[in-house]
Amino acid sequence: MNAAYWSVQAVVIACGIWVLFDTRKHKIGKTEGGGLFNMSAPQWGVATVALWIVGFPAYVIKRRSLIERAASQPVEPGSLGTDLAKLAGTAALLVVLFGGWSVPAKPAELPACGGPEVGKLLEQIAANAAKAGSNPGASIGFSERIEVSVDAKPSRRHCTAIATAGGKAENVRFRVSWQDQAAGSYTVRIEGVSSR
Repeated sequence: MNAAYWSVQAVVIACGIWVLFDTRKHKIGKTEGGGLFNMSAPQWGVATVALWIVGFPAYVIKRRSLIERAASQPVEPGSLGTDLAKLAGTAALLVVLFGGWSVPAKPAELPACGGPEVGKLLEQIAANAAKAGSNPGASIGFSERIEVSVDAKPSRRHCTAIATAGGKAENVRFRVSWQDQAAGSYTVRIEGVSSR
């Protein structure tokens, strides 16, 4: 969940709390006569949180007439703790139902030894090694990248390839392993070089 989601939730809950306290202050509550807007203080608070787009504007529009009715038919509010618990329960339920708890996505599969992503990383490793070495202009190519084995835990692939530089070819062993599986980041590490 992002910050915008939590910002909206904070505004909705703040509106619900204000409505609850405002209805209690003016002794607005359910009276005889019924009607769509004839609700108790906690019902107004819950309606504001549960259906903010309808409940909050309805309360703001009807507030003056509700206060006038409460002046002649005041309703003593119930326990503040109970009213707040109802409001908090509604808010918590909505957070859970509408994205408050997210299930992490299944991490991506570790890239294959012969995959293009792995090939690019091997080329970067070779370029960095060439810059650091005695032959900075050397170009190294990797071909015949093959998976030799796979470890389940920790998840990694053991691979081989043929590295060619300046007409000379060598066998290379490398490994692809997770750096942060949840984030989908992995490393490629050259483990050994041998003559062909």
